[in-house]
Amino acid sequence: MARLYERVAAHGASGLSDAELIQVLLRSGNGQVPIQATVAAILTQWPALNGLAQATVPDLLALSGIGLSKAVGLVAGVEFGQRVWTQTTLRYGTVVSVQALAAHLMQRLRGQTREVMLTLYLDTKLQVIQEATTALGGLDAATADPRVVFAEALRQNASCLILAHNHPSGDPTPSQADKAVTKRFIQAGQLLGISVYDHLVIGNNQYYSFADHLEDLNFFK
Repeated sequence: MARLYERVAAHGASGLSDAELIQVLLRSGNGQVPIQATVAAILTQWPALNGLAQATVPDLLALSGIGLSKAVGLVAGVEFGQRVWTQTTLRYGTVVSVQALAAHLMQRLRGQTREVMLTLYLDTKLQVIQEATTALGGLDAATADPRVVFAEALRQNASCLILAHNHPSGDPTPSQADKAVTKRFIQAGQLLGISVYDHLVIGNNQYYSFADHLEDLNFFK
């Protein structure tokens, strides 16, 4: 454990494996169950941490080696991470490139278990005016509403925008719903004179750019 602390102190926590991160958060075993066994139980219940963000204290207490203090500590740690994530926005004036934005979002949205759609409002120099969360939990017609997005674009005097959302599965291949939503946004933007510069689908260390695959929208078919 001391070596893990030294690594984090010297290099930060990003280089730790999932198991090592959990071990640092738990700190030690409970006297009867070795910490390695408890970590293994957590990763068996939530492989690759998938779904751990929704785990409750009772869920964690059901695992061998976890008492109330450890369960509460893990739940609080997950909530802390989520609150930090909500503040990780691209700041006003940041110049955006698709590649840099995708790299930023692949790190930022890593581990999310639901879809999150973001809109970046940009000026003529592709500088960020504002970032907003457009939809949570899916991109159906009810949540990803072009009227809301473009009303804000007009209010911000944006010349273009970039849409981005994640696929919790890790596979960035766009669904038919993704294509339909993208097409609706592009058509709405054409009417208002505000271009959709791109729509990024963020996966696990990979992404899909609609700007590179406009043929997938079948505009002329």
